Amino acid sequence: MKILIISECTPRERIIVYEVLNNFRDVSVIAPSGKVSVSNDVKSKKGKASFSQRIFKKLHQNALNKKIKGYNLDEIPHETILVPFSQLNNPESIQLIQNLKPDILLTCRAPMLSKDLLSIPKIGAINIHYGVPPKYRGNDTLFWAFLKKDFDFIGASVHQINTGVDRGDIYAVGYPSLQAKDDEVTIDIKTSLVISRAVVEVLKRVKQEQQMPKGMKQETLGKNYKKSDRSLSANLSYQFKKNLGLLKPIPREERIEYFI
Repeated sequence: MKILIISECTPRERIIVYEVLNNFRDVSVIAPSGKVSVSNDVKSKKGKASFSQRIFKKLHQNALNKKIKGYNLDEIPHETILVPFSQLNNPESIQLIQNLKPDILLTCRAPMLSKDLLSIPKIGAINIHYGVPPKYRGNDTLFWAFLKKDFDFIGASVHQINTGVDRGDIYAVGYPSLQAKDDEVTIDIKTSLVISRAVVEVLKRVKQEQQMPKGMKQETLGKNYKKSDRSLSANLSYQFKKNLGLLKPIPREERIEYFI
């Protein structure tokens, strides 16, 4: 089974890509490169809000890089193709992907893909979403569940890609183990580890059956969090509450729920 991964391969997503490469032989990776197009909702927020997003994102990525050891993708033989963000849905890129003849397309931290591109894989397309839909869709959903003390909904999902934002049928939900001392960084890493195992099991089922699982339909719409929602005040609220010990997850063991 030919698997094509589209991912920026930033620290937490690198864990997922590594696990897939380690379990399947015929895998290619397209890594979108260059600057991401700023969405309209972010453009509408000028000044301190958009500046704070860049600063906090950089600090978070640096913290993840320090915590995550190993997961060097170069250790596992595979093909990596760099495609500029702005050209991923272009006819040339679509032709390139058609030439790869993927059976399955897997995305994790990837740009929005066109219908033409999503129609290429023979079997189907799935996405890794860091959140539990439909309640938490969109961006920074682990952060929002944490900030709202909605600890039962800290997790990630493997779902079908359709035209909605994180609205496709769900194949698996991974809930990381939690401890009172956890913060956003440790939860990101734990979530990556548990959902990487979940997606491997889903892909094994697809390989065995040569078709997409039935999955679980999302009956409600939930909330779609935009990048601009994570404003300066939201980030400061998280830091303030965490420093005062007001954000202590209720301890639990990790678990994975499958709908395959």
